[in-house]
Amino acid sequence: METVPSAVLNKEILGRLDIEALCSLACVNRALRFSVESQALPSLSSLHLSTISPDGQTLIHILGRCKALCSLTLNCLRLQDHSLCAFLTPRIRELNLWCCSSLSYQILASIGHNCPNLRVLMLELADKESPHLFENNLAIMLTSCLQLESLSLKIRGFGVEVDACAFQSIIFFLPITIKSLKLQPVLERDAFFLIRRVGRNLMETVQPPILTSSYYSSFNLRSLSLVLDVITDELLITITASLPFLVELDLEDRPNTEPLARLDLTNSGLQSLGSCHHLTGLSLTRCRYNHQGTFKRVNDMGMFLLSEGCKGLESVRLGGFSKGNLPIMNLCLRGCKRVTDKGISHLLCVGGTISQSLTTLDLGYLPGISDDGILTIAAAGIGIIDLCVRSCFYVTDASVEALARKQPGQEKSKQLRRLDLCNCIGLSVDSLRWVKRPSFRGLHWLGIGQTRLASKGNPVITEIHNERPWLTFCLDGCEIGCHDGWQFHESGFI
Repeated sequence: METVPSAVLNKEILGRLDIEALCSLACVNRALRFSVESQALPSLSSLHLSTISPDGQTLIHILGRCKALCSLTLNCLRLQDHSLCAFLTPRIRELNLWCCSSLSYQILASIGHNCPNLRVLMLELADKESPHLFENNLAIMLTSCLQLESLSLKIRGFGVEVDACAFQSIIFFLPITIKSLKLQPVLERDAFFLIRRVGRNLMETVQPPILTSSYYSSFNLRSLSLVLDVITDELLITITASLPFLVELDLEDRPNTEPLARLDLTNSGLQSLGSCHHLTGLSLTRCRYNHQGTFKRVNDMGMFLLSEGCKGLESVRLGGFSKGNLPIMNLCLRGCKRVTDKGISHLLCVGGTISQSLTTLDLGYLPGISDDGILTIAAAGIGIIDLCVRSCFYVTDASVEALARKQPGQEKSKQLRRLDLCNCIGLSVDSLRWVKRPSFRGLHWLGIGQTRLASKGNPVITEIHNERPWLTFCLDGCEIGCHDGWQFHESGFI
């Protein structure tokens, strides 16, 4: 390495590596460590640390050397406001902050003051302060970041449902530059108000309480994601009428009780989406009341009407229905009880485009899925990185072995990153041996809640955790990635 010119080493080699690879390389010898610390880290423009949760001291040790960061992604589970604020600078264009259970609402104002050139913001906060304080800090942030194009805000409650009125006034402060908007949670009535205002020139509507220059022209929203109390036909019809150029739509409802028949989604709502010819991604999901996510009044005809209108769909999730010959990247068949191993084989082994394009597959709660279906996935699902087989009772240790032995045999083959085995009661403790090195080289998250494997005192889990400190075990039954309930988790063992 000493004979390699410094320009080649720093630009052509170190400059192409991510933070994990750089840290590993720095351990080889003093010369490489010096090059990493003095050249590679100071010139690093993007840093992604979502799979680990550093404390404040570790963050200072890493980010203190990264002087050119424009994009920062952090798991903030163990961070306080003061640990993060030191690294918020006008240079930051993209900021993704996950699991911010210890950050206060004041962080919103801090982002606005210190990152005025921000283009992308994703923030998960815990609901532990007054809604009024949240609204004030949110207004400061939005009126300061006038170049914001993508905004994702999620507020989680500690054991109780968060106040769904938190985003009631967000429309009064959204920058006109917004193209992608994700909010959780939102009441349907507030969603109507938001969509109608975003979809037309606001000069024609009622004057907002605080008028800014952004309200003198229309928005150009391309992606919308909302978690609501209910999804109705009227809501979808309003979205279709107000946002004709929408490319991605993700709606999830969380009703506490069975929705009234007049409020449940029907084929009419899906048919209205057929006029959104630009739509490439669609997700309509129900949870909490019905874990299988089924909209009772949607049937195969609704899927036909949808597929006929939206020819370009690449991602489909309707919480229990999927049909169509589309180049799908994300497919959810959760709760489709008639889907069996034979269907999975037909899906992936007939030479269609889906075997090449599919990256995320959800087969949760399918009684017809067994080891044969998982063997098919291991052999033919070359691009799958997220796989959910929760509550598939006929999945056994043989499935874990097959996935562990999966080797990239083609250029597009990818390693499995996240695997959900929650409530797979056919698994034995012996299957954990396949999680040890060198198997599952790319695995970052493993859900084993409600199985024989889920024991914090299990010495095999402790051994694996010691040799793979960045692998997260979820023992609590969370969905993939623990996006529901992150605030209750401990570091490492979740």
